Amino acid sequence: MEVAQRESGVDRFCIRPRKSSGTNSAPSLSAKSNSARTDANAMRVSKTSNQQVNRNNPGEPLGVALLKDSQSPNGVTTLLAEAFALSETAHDELSRLYETGLDTRLTQFDARILTCFTTTAGDGFIPAKKALARIYGKGLGVTQDLQKAKAMLRGLPKQESKAILAEISRP
Repeated sequence: MEVAQRESGVDRFCIRPRKSSGTNSAPSLSAKSNSARTDANAMRVSKTSNQQVNRNNPGEPLGVALLKDSQSPNGVTTLLAEAFALSETAHDELSRLYETGLDTRLTQFDARILTCFTTTAGDGFIPAKKALARIYGKGLGVTQDLQKAKAMLRGLPKQESKAILAEISRP
């Protein structure tokens, strides 16, 4: 999937499939969308299949706006793209969705979200490491593995690690 372009002071994001070489790859965000997202004065607008989504909060990920607008398939796909682009807010929302699911539209413990966390944690992204530590420590959708959870916490500040370990130890 691609997310594209800025027009006349308004961010316009079009979600469209990438031309594929036959492999399923993770969606990505164009560089234009990253710079456009930083303009706090612009009204945020997403255009998807003749529908528009207004984003009044410049820090809100496009995926969250799509979910709020009942466009869950596009919202989840866009959140995954934003998470692969290392958006902390998108990771937080995906963590919540991983544990709760989304009605009948997204199952609890969705494997795509776990894959996203694993990939971004491998890149050293701290929010993904914290999410995986919690997932493995509590056995959320995976076999509980305290060693793997502790391994995810290596290199994090001690206070953050202790807080996550304390949360994991609670029933």
